[in-house]
Amino acid sequence: MTTPPGSSPPPGGTPPGGSPPGGDDTDPDLIPGGLDWQAGPAPARPAVPDQAGPAGRAGDGGPAGGRWRHWRQSRPFWGGAFVTAGATLTLLSERAPLPLIIHVGIQGMAGYLVPVVLLLCGLLLWFHPAQKTFYSILAVLLALGTWITSNLGGFFAGMLLGVLGGCLGFAWERLDNQPAPRPAPPPRPAPPPLPQPPAGLSIILNPPDPEPEPQPRPKPQFEPRPGSRTARP
Repeated sequence: MTTPPGSSPPPGGTPPGGSPPGGDDTDPDLIPGGLDWQAGPAPARPAVPDQAGPAGRAGDGGPAGGRWRHWRQSRPFWGGAFVTAGATLTLLSERAPLPLIIHVGIQGMAGYLVPVVLLLCGLLLWFHPAQKTFYSILAVLLALGTWITSNLGGFFAGMLLGVLGGCLGFAWERLDNQPAPRPAPPPRPAPPPLPQPPAGLSIILNPPDPEPEPQPRPKPQFEPRPGSRTARP
């Protein structure tokens, strides 16, 4: 069919040049009667989880987060944190703008020396956890000593934090040190058979059944012989 120049193609027809409407992007298999039309709808593809790079899912923190978590769990982290906070608070209380500050020793040296050693114990709990028992006990003693040397233990708050951190560090244990499994207990031997009691004891414990009472015997009845007389009463 020839279309005169300057006129539009009829609806559903083919424009000049032989290309269907919309260009060459039309898939012949999607039209009615095509292969995909006969096969039905395409199966749904499985959802692929979103990944935030080589570290895995978003929010994992990546390798840095894993290293931080491993470092924190391999030492008494919270014990060292509380001891360090208590020592810092006690040192700050020495510089408090108060009219009355307690100092002990020459130029108040003990008021600064005890919190500094307490701060060192808190840092050693982080960076040298192998000796955590010694550092924890020393931290508790130094925290109690600040009650006398450093403004009533940093206004009581620093001493409380130091004692709490020392107790946490002393009680901390490594997670990968699982206790060894206990061996299974050996099977118990069968109890020996009980000995048979003697005959006399069995008679005492289990008396024999009483004998039944004798039943009265029925009286014999005599039948009269033929030719004999029976006395009548």
